[in-house]
Amino acid sequence: MQVKSNFKPNVKCIDSVEVNCLDKQESVQITSDLSTKKEKVLTGDRATGQLHLGHYVGSLQQRVKLQDMYHQTILVADMQGLTDNGHQPQKVASNILNVVADYLAVGIDPLKTRICLQSAIPALAELTMYYSNLVSISRLERNPTVKNEIQSKSFGRSIPAGLLY
Repeated sequence: MQVKSNFKPNVKCIDSVEVNCLDKQESVQITSDLSTKKEKVLTGDRATGQLHLGHYVGSLQQRVKLQDMYHQTILVADMQGLTDNGHQPQKVASNILNVVADYLAVGIDPLKTRICLQSAIPALAELTMYYSNLVSISRLERNPTVKNEIQSKSFGRSIPAGLLY
């Protein structure tokens, strides 16, 4: 089955930085060239808390290195963070800027790495709809990552549907 869509997402990612020099009354725009033919890397973090030493050692150091070799996109997964924080959405919302600040603090350069907010990409909702019609619940529950998450959160049979997608 082939799925086609006419949807043209207006993805809001950080791929340029504007610097206003108030004392000189001039504006300088610095824009990255993320359109090169490098291979692509997609990674990300859920916005459920500040990143910690485990994140740094486990992935952030590598992301800093990869940004010079690949066309890297980092997704701040705020929607995914709601799968087990739906009862406290303010926790997720308040951590979005913390996660981005942590990225910048470790050396992820928005001129080399595109940083996107999951909820700002409407095409993901459309793709989720197609996906949910193609993949069975039992197959999703057999996914080792999902299986571990279900067990670690003690959901039992009260699994939030969003966790499966």
